[in-house]
Amino acid sequence: VVVVMMAVGMLMWARDAAQRTIDRRFFREKYQLDKALQRMNRAVGHLADSQLLSERMAGSCRDVLQVERAAIYLREAKTSTFHLAAAEGTGPQLPLNYTTSTAFIETLSGESILQRVPVSGRLGLTPIQQNLRDLHADLVSGLEIDGELVGIVVLGPKQGSALYSGEDMTFLSAMAQITSVALHCAKVHQGMTRLNEELRSKVDRIAQQKIQILMLQSELSATQSEDVVDVRVSGPDDERSTEIKRELIKGSSPGLAQVLEVVRKAAPTDATVLLRGESGTGKESLAKAIHENSLRADHPLVSVHCAALSPALLESELFGHVKGAFTGATADKPGRFELANGGTLFLDEIGDISLETQIKLLRVIQERTFEPVGSGRSVAANVRLITATHQNLEELIAQGRFREDLYYRLNVVSVSLPPLRERREDIVELTMHFLHRAAKANGKSSIDLDDDAFAALQGYHWPGNIRELQNVIERAVVLADDSLIRLEDLPVEIREPGRTTAQTRPSSVKGRLALPFRKPKPASAAARLTSERAIAATERKGSAVRTGSIDWNRLEPGEEIALLKKALRECDGNKTRAAESLGLPRSTYFSKLKKYQIDTA
Repeated sequence: VVVVMMAVGMLMWARDAAQRTIDRRFFREKYQLDKALQRMNRAVGHLADSQLLSERMAGSCRDVLQVERAAIYLREAKTSTFHLAAAEGTGPQLPLNYTTSTAFIETLSGESILQRVPVSGRLGLTPIQQNLRDLHADLVSGLEIDGELVGIVVLGPKQGSALYSGEDMTFLSAMAQITSVALHCAKVHQGMTRLNEELRSKVDRIAQQKIQILMLQSELSATQSEDVVDVRVSGPDDERSTEIKRELIKGSSPGLAQVLEVVRKAAPTDATVLLRGESGTGKESLAKAIHENSLRADHPLVSVHCAALSPALLESELFGHVKGAFTGATADKPGRFELANGGTLFLDEIGDISLETQIKLLRVIQERTFEPVGSGRSVAANVRLITATHQNLEELIAQGRFREDLYYRLNVVSVSLPPLRERREDIVELTMHFLHRAAKANGKSSIDLDDDAFAALQGYHWPGNIRELQNVIERAVVLADDSLIRLEDLPVEIREPGRTTAQTRPSSVKGRLALPFRKPKPASAAARLTSERAIAATERKGSAVRTGSIDWNRLEPGEEIALLKKALRECDGNKTRAAESLGLPRSTYFSKLKKYQIDTA
């Protein structure tokens, strides 16, 4: 038993010693193999980069197989031409492009690995062996995707003139399979990227066509003979109007439709209406629509902007005064309540009136009578009252700046107008309305907007609402050089969201007004030289160009044209990517292409 135990112990010791010897002997190979697999695993994470995959494959083969050089060639489509994608190590310079025979491709596809065989003379070389010598290769392995050869792995001699072993062939075959799968994924990813870009381009074209359709629809509605349709539906018990007169109110968005529905119901009554909404949303136009659809439409609509008058002057304007009521009152003057007798009185910015005036206004609403300033005579107030404010009246009440009892008297029918950013569907119709009106006012027979300008208008957030849109259109009509408004005719905050007018250089604005755009003349020799310098400057700037650091205001036309063309050429005609490479918004880049008539076909 003792002998058996000693024998077993000796055997275990011998086994451990042999294991340690093997580990020491092959540790380097195991370490290199693990390093190669980790490197390829990281490369697979960059599926879209075939160049990186090729470099990792070449480096792994060189490290693990201990070869002097390793290279990867990728095949051009289904031709016989291969392009050098990556090379590692030292040795003879490899050809950048190599065109081989169909027989070589078929042989490699069938055998997967080809090995160089030494021969005594060149007369004994086969075409396949000649190909290996042309590539300075001792071993060539094919890379296949779906049974089609897409590349080759070229290995030079092993270090120390060692021979390739069967294990080397197995490792190379496994690495080739991993690389083939990764290249296939890269190909699929590139295909998906291309399809996504094509889809995005089609979506953009559809959006532009939609804008054009909306513009045409708006123009068609503007040419109709009747702006107002008043249709009455008769029933057994009633007759009611399903449409309202809305000549000054443009749009058909859901938010506006809800407002108009309230107006349709409230207009025929004498109920007091409170219009609420941001400045510039069209509260005065809505007040006119309420009056025109009321039973008082044949009587006057009188408007008072309360914020523009001092408390004393506002009281005189509202209620009138008699001769001698105060210094300067040389004659009797009727007030707005009296002028609006039988009609409608519109008080804009009601939240800005003083508390003293609020008390007198409350008395008029309650008793339907008022007294002119300086007179003891009561005058009947037969008016329908419409008020408007952009302020939060509830907050003013909490601050003690607005009477709560007056608020409840005014807030009988409350109508909240949505801001323009919440009714973007109406921008098209509003734009066309202001466009035709401004063109007529400025003596221009017809004027239109290009797609980029229209897209910029729709994408802007419009803090000034409809009033701001109207001013922008009038400005663009004035600045347009011909019958087309372009992106550069719009304010900078609309062309380039995030920037403000104060951030632009005054000199550039003056230059824009003093030197209107003219079609570029054929490039002279000096212009061509400037263009070449611009390209050279672009190449020197490198990444700076791609981060949008170009000061476009300082560029000459020749330099600007050169940059636009170079970006388009480097991005293979993809205008979206070209705009990103120059740090420009897509709409701005498109506008510049049209401005300089750069052919993008």
